Amino acid sequence: MMEWTVGYYQSAKDGDVTIAFNPDFRAYNYDMLSGINYEIDLSKPQGSRIVNATLDGKPIEPSATYKLAVNNYRFGTLMSNGWATMNDVYYSSANDTMPAIRDLIVKYTQEQLGGTLTPKCDHNWRIVGLPSSFNDEATIAKIKSGDIKIPSSSDGRTPNVKAIQKQ
Repeated sequence: MMEWTVGYYQSAKDGDVTIAFNPDFRAYNYDMLSGINYEIDLSKPQGSRIVNATLDGKPIEPSATYKLAVNNYRFGTLMSNGWATMNDVYYSSANDTMPAIRDLIVKYTQEQLGGTLTPKCDHNWRIVGLPSSFNDEATIAKIKSGDIKIPSSSDGRTPNVKAIQKQ
């Protein structure tokens, strides 16, 4: 699943100043995982980009089984891609006898957090493998000024579908 979700990014090439996104991969399908640390190496081909993944400071074991909490939408994706079956469900809120996960979150927020969520970034992942051209300040200044336009998909739903090259 992790390799699938980072298919949102296009591979980085020499001369790129920006990261480009896959126009066929909708942003709402991009997932960031919490609880593990990892890097996304955009110099590697799709399917080999997740590197240095650790859990509690130890490398992720490819042959081990880990429990992952996902919503029903993402579980549907896992099933449709053949990565999970109903036998893999540990806990489901998809029936009438258990509250929905969103209701449990609301209850927890109200009862344990006094009704206030304080989002924070845990900085558990980062993008690596970017070309040295990525720090080209002159081209970045042209992007910021509007002299260089960021391209979007033909339907306008995905921004930055082509990396801006060093000018």
